[in-house]
Amino acid sequence: MIIYLFHLESINALLCLTEEGTNYFHSLGEKKEFFDQMRKELSESIPLNISQLIVNDKIEYDISTKILISITIHPPEINKVRNTKQILNDLDKMIKIKDGTPLMMDKNITIYLDQKFGAKEQCN
Repeated sequence: MIIYLFHLESINALLCLTEEGTNYFHSLGEKKEFFDQMRKELSESIPLNISQLIVNDKIEYDISTKILISITIHPPEINKVRNTKQILNDLDKMIKIKDGTPLMMDKNITIYLDQKFGAKEQCN
């Protein structure tokens, strides 16, 4: 007997910008467009419905002064083929591989995600 466990709850995660991405972020006057564009690019790359993804506009810094960005992935309302945990794992792998993934193709913001950091689940 096979039992499938679905993670149907929202999941919070951290993404880290590269040093170049952190410098780019600081050079911007209006930060809202940065977060909106990141949300759009992530939802296209993963892929998932944009309503499932929240990019929180409050930033933190890691110990090396790179920017950490908090995201929330909500479970799909329809077609629960991939749960939130699987979506986060897919995102983590894409960030760590980066080259040749949808995160790099015709993107302006997700190119600044730190490969070494990936996407890390935040414990509540």
